[in-house]
Amino acid sequence: MNKFSTMAVASISELVGLLVGLVAFFINWNVYGGGMPAYKALLLPGNISLIYIWHPIFTEEIDFWPKLALQ
Repeated sequence: MNKFSTMAVASISELVGLLVGLVAFFINWNVYGGGMPAYKALLLPGNISLIYIWHPIFTEEIDFWPKLALQ
């Protein structure tokens, strides 16, 4: 039997991702002044999902109404 429900796992992973992003942004902005080492490596999963998942969905080849329904 599952110990956690799907929504619980999704919520936990969402909060962990949000926390990592906020901490990375805070450190990059305040400590390194926008040039934190390994910042691109930390953001790699988000960049990959933007390139291979979200960009093909929201390109110009798709009509307006399906895009609106997806949003």
